[in-house]
Amino acid sequence: MALITTGRLRREFGLSFTAASALVNEQRAVASRRLRVLLWGMIVCNVVVLASYVLVPHWPVWVVPAILLIALLLGALHLYLTHHDSREPILAAARAWRDNSAKPHE
Repeated sequence: MALITTGRLRREFGLSFTAASALVNEQRAVASRRLRVLLWGMIVCNVVVLASYVLVPHWPVWVVPAILLIALLLGALHLYLTHHDSREPILAAARAWRDNSAKPHE
């Protein structure tokens, strides 16, 4: 999966840096909001680990690293899916911007 960057939007679609940056940030924020449940899962895992040091000091040695690994995987999955889900809307918006700017103004 190729990342959509502001440089790519500037080269391929002729957007200004501020327009490309705003477009990417807006679409990624929308995708991130749809996937917020993954962030909450990561937060819950981290709170469980933090609370385990206070409430349950006798857990087996492997439990805390396993929970931290789950939190790390949830964070990485959130980041990947945010970039993946925002790819097509960013490209569609950039194409629409290019098509609108190519039309002669009356």
